[in-house]
Amino acid sequence: MKSKLLVSTLVAGLLAFLAMSVRVHAQEASTAQTQRADSARYAVKDLGPVGGLFSEAFLVTDDGLVSGATAYPDGTLHAIVWHRGLPKDISQPGLGGPNSAAFSVNERGLAVGQAETSDVNEQDFCGFNALGFPSLTACLPFVSGNGAMTKLPTLGGANGFAYSVNRRGEVVGLAENTMADPAPGCPVNEFKPVIWRNGVIKELPTYPGDPDGVAAFVNDQGQVVGASGTCTSFNPNSGLYLVEDHALLWENGSVRDLGNLGGTGGRVSGNPRATEVRLNPRATSKLPQSAATRRASVEWRFKGKINNQGGRRSCLSTRCLRGYSPWQ
Repeated sequence: MKSKLLVSTLVAGLLAFLAMSVRVHAQEASTAQTQRADSARYAVKDLGPVGGLFSEAFLVTDDGLVSGATAYPDGTLHAIVWHRGLPKDISQPGLGGPNSAAFSVNERGLAVGQAETSDVNEQDFCGFNALGFPSLTACLPFVSGNGAMTKLPTLGGANGFAYSVNRRGEVVGLAENTMADPAPGCPVNEFKPVIWRNGVIKELPTYPGDPDGVAAFVNDQGQVVGASGTCTSFNPNSGLYLVEDHALLWENGSVRDLGNLGGTGGRVSGNPRATEVRLNPRATSKLPQSAATRRASVEWRFKGKINNQGGRRSCLSTRCLRGYSPWQ
């Protein structure tokens, strides 16, 4: 009996020792993970105001090229590209107008954005007036490389701009046509999502019934994302005259409505005014609520499945959409 009791006591002690060892090891592992997480540090680098007032960076490539814009004391806004921290003003001679902005740049140094011309046009399509930069001329999409800025064609209208360029040089954005917008009081013509390949424009279809839209981002596989809806007054947050009713994906020669969270509206974008991360565009959707409607970040994965991410950034790239082929 004493022998059995002694064995039981030894076993119980051994189990207690092992349990304590496991807890100590787990605590040490947790502490090590916390220390590794705490050891991650990022340096913040001020790119500085190029023109003496303020600057804003919109996008950074994998090799460190940065696109953006800077305000000058004369009240104009200039498109800028930073290379290894050094700014280059790509707005001169530009397209003949005072204001411009570079929304995107690829690894080859090809920058795209919007630039005013010398043609009189009071629509303020690119929103320079609304943002505090006097503007009385048309605004066109551009590509800039090798020291020259070249305008891209529209759909016949006076205005447009380019939002994104991929490694292959494909450019997406929006362009006016010659049709009056059907929305009452809309101050601009109809504008459509478009893609430019080798300088040739192609209109992308909007969601059925939507007269207006924007193509906001193109990845290196040629997948394009954006939104369509109806015209409204200028929104300084999005930089658009657009109620974004449908978040869209263009690929395989067709347009896909990515859906929402049961409310109204949605957007997938590389919207430079929201300072998006390359190949990781933000997606938003409105949620229905009794008192108010709020926006939530959402994530579309694996052929359009929507998930509420509650504020996390979304992902719409080849790492998420496997098996997709590019827009044809």
